[in-house]
Amino acid sequence: MPDVYIIDDPALNAFATGRDENHASVAITSGLLQKLNRDELQGVIGHEISHIKNRDVLLMSMCSVLLGTIVILAYYGSRVMIFGGISGGRRNSRDSGGGGAGAIIVVLALLLAILAPIFCAIDYFAIFPQT
Repeated sequence: MPDVYIIDDPALNAFATGRDENHASVAITSGLLQKLNRDELQGVIGHEISHIKNRDVLLMSMCSVLLGTIVILAYYGSRVMIFGGISGGRRNSRDSGGGGAGAIIVVLALLLAILAPIFCAIDYFAIFPQT
């Protein structure tokens, strides 16, 4: 059973948090307690407990980490493309033998910049399927 908290606020709001049933909490505002009757309040609490049962907070945390990783990798890839160049950031004209590694990094960065929005869209549609 999750811990239940009452927030002293006139707004009509309730929320659930926790990654699983053992680490869960449900919070409800005092405004909602005053406004709703018993049956409506049971429906709101049941709805919030269903979020805990379905592990919605854990799912959204994992999606946030996945999308954040994709965005950071795409950002660093774009910085490499802009500031690194084909030579890998070397500006010395005497060093002519290392352009291959810089070209590979730029190609990977370009590929990641193209695929990052596609991966984000796939993740979005996996979580929120269109009906």
